[in-house]
Amino acid sequence: LKITGGNLKPVTAPATAQVVQADSNGDVFLSATNAALHGSQLKLETRGGLPDIGYWDDGDAWVSWTAQITKTGTFDVSATVATLYGDAGFVVEAGGETFSVQAPQTGGWDAFQTIDIGRFQILQPGELVVKVRAKDKAAWKPISLNSVKLTLTGMALPAAIPSKN
Repeated sequence: LKITGGNLKPVTAPATAQVVQADSNGDVFLSATNAALHGSQLKLETRGGLPDIGYWDDGDAWVSWTAQITKTGTFDVSATVATLYGDAGFVVEAGGETFSVQAPQTGGWDAFQTIDIGRFQILQPGELVVKVRAKDKAAWKPISLNSVKLTLTGMALPAAIPSKN
């Protein structure tokens, strides 16, 4: 097969998303090792003995996971990141919610800190897509992302059964 033409640019093949299963408590750990990378420069690497998504120099790049939610309820979202910048803003999208985050300056690409992102509810079990992207593409400051965690903090109550009166 030969492809010819002008102004051709290499394109990376889209990553095949691996579905991340919730643990027995209903929590979901989204590691850098099972993220789908959307950007030509993003790379999986190891820093400080931990896997991370690095080389995130492009504000158009983003990462995602697909999680299998088995228990419904309220989830706390946290992320483990490292950055040299004090104004590294990013967004986490999950369950119809968008959380805007300012990563703390950690002092090194291997100095990871876990930060609380927010809380949201999931009312139906099934697949959930979680995305992390730049808050402002033009003002993007690089981060190294180790993981995102969804911690089930409260179970959803069953829907009320209407009375037959």
